Amino acid sequence: MVLAAALFASMVIGIQGYSIPYMLQTPTRAQLTHSVLAEVISGSGGRVTSAMAPILHIGFNTPLALGLGASLLGYGWHSAVFSGGTGMLSGGGGGEWSRKVGPGCR
Repeated sequence: MVLAAALFASMVIGIQGYSIPYMLQTPTRAQLTHSVLAEVISGSGGRVTSAMAPILHIGFNTPLALGLGASLLGYGWHSAVFSGGTGMLSGGGGGEWSRKVGPGCR
């Protein structure tokens, strides 16, 4: 049971280590616009040329946010609150639990 609690606490740390770099890979608005225009021009079979690109309109939801619609600051805030709260509760709970079921209790 203690091992399961440690696994859960490790997952909280691991999620941050994975998701923040993943969210930073989100392309910018200019990169997305360029990518979409390139696909439209190449996939049109010659009907749309690069000279016609300025008249094409590509719209995005504003502001362009990171994964699941959160900004990096918003994600960091919620992640810090969640992981900090979980760490405090897990640490205190693990200490009390080890006093009750640990090897020195017999």
